Amino acid sequence: MTDHPPAVIEPEELEVVEERATEIVDFVFTFQIQNDDDYQQAGDALKRATDAIKEIEEFFEPMRQSTYSAYKAVMARKNEVLEPVETARVHLRDLMGEYAKSVAAAQQAERARQYRLAQEKAEKAREAAFDKAIAEGDEEKANRVLDAPAVVSPQQVAVSTEPPSIEGISYRDVWTGELRGATDRDKEASLILLCAAIGKGEAPVSLVEVNTKMLNTLAKSLKDMMRFPGVVAVKKKIVVTKT
Repeated sequence: MTDHPPAVIEPEELEVVEERATEIVDFVFTFQIQNDDDYQQAGDALKRATDAIKEIEEFFEPMRQSTYSAYKAVMARKNEVLEPVETARVHLRDLMGEYAKSVAAAQQAERARQYRLAQEKAEKAREAAFDKAIAEGDEEKANRVLDAPAVVSPQQVAVSTEPPSIEGISYRDVWTGELRGATDRDKEASLILLCAAIGKGEAPVSLVEVNTKMLNTLAKSLKDMMRFPGVVAVKKKIVVTKT
């Protein structure tokens, strides 16, 4: 890309451009079309307005180019420095997230192991209490022990599922919604299901957004032959000026 030298606004030239613009605006918003002559004057004014717009764009274009070139240069340099750090940060977050998941999985497995051990210990204690009651000839007590479940308290299997804490860093659950499916075809099928649910009142209309750009493109192509449920092609007549 070719860099543009800084452009300077010349007050005298800007004043001329502004005066022409103001003259047209003042004329237009005080003008009424009541006959053919007025209509002709409106057409002449429309041409002047078109010329004024072109003049304004040409006047400010060098300044836009120079400032935009400077902006792009700054942003390019910024991204050159910033993007590697952002990538590194995301990579570290992913590493820490994966480690946290592995810690949670390992500690969950440890909790299950401790629960089994505690369950076995409680079962042995119940069997010992049953045997003791039988040995003492207390059949009623033995039946109560036999009917009572082997209880394992949460304290017996208390295992943390969090990685070591680091000041300034924490974890939170983030929920996102997306269409089901691994492929575009699957997602398209899910979108059809969603639209069907909206039609039945089972999902809010706000979940989908009309592609206005595509509708306008189809309307230009198909005109009054565009016939989709809920959609209409609208024709508007506009005034066009030649530059």
